[in-house]
Amino acid sequence: MARLRPGPVRIFPDGCQDVIWQHMPGQAPVWKVSTLDLRVRVVRGLTGTAMRGFRLAPGIRVPATLWSALDPEKPDEVAAISAICTGNPALTEMLAALAEPPDGAGALARRLGQSLRSLQRLSRAETGQPPLFWLRLARLRRAMAEAAEGVPLAMAAAGAGYADQAHFTREARHFHGAPPARLLADPEAMAALLAPGL
Repeated sequence: MARLRPGPVRIFPDGCQDVIWQHMPGQAPVWKVSTLDLRVRVVRGLTGTAMRGFRLAPGIRVPATLWSALDPEKPDEVAAISAICTGNPALTEMLAALAEPPDGAGALARRLGQSLRSLQRLSRAETGQPPLFWLRLARLRRAMAEAAEGVPLAMAAAGAGYADQAHFTREARHFHGAPPARLLADPEAMAALLAPGL
């Protein structure tokens, strides 16, 4: 069980949501679910808050029935969360296909044997985001992982499919709030950016 440290904590987009047990001082414990982060955001911890988080794979849905199955007095509900939170196999296939970077959403749809419109409907219905969001996030995570291994930024950008290093920098600023060089110099940011996710 972790105690949330006081002060700001940055949450970086990784394609995942979390089911979180939270017990704030003087309040009853509660269960909540994080949003699908589209950009970096800052949360502020309250001294003494106990938290336990359960990371869901990208594309996993949190149904309304989850809350009635979880006991706020039991912060270790892995079995209940795993049994109730499921994903759509077609969406899981789409997200897995991002491991082999496609040349855009149309190429991804063709690889999956779907029309672009069907893929867009699936992605929006299941995640609230279009396939382009997932393509952009996966490409940025690939480029940042390469840069963290010591690959020069221009080469990491090219390897991930960016037009140039400036394109990589714009995407890093858009999603993570800072250019790649600044993120690479920030151990806390890199630990979050290299954590499992999409």
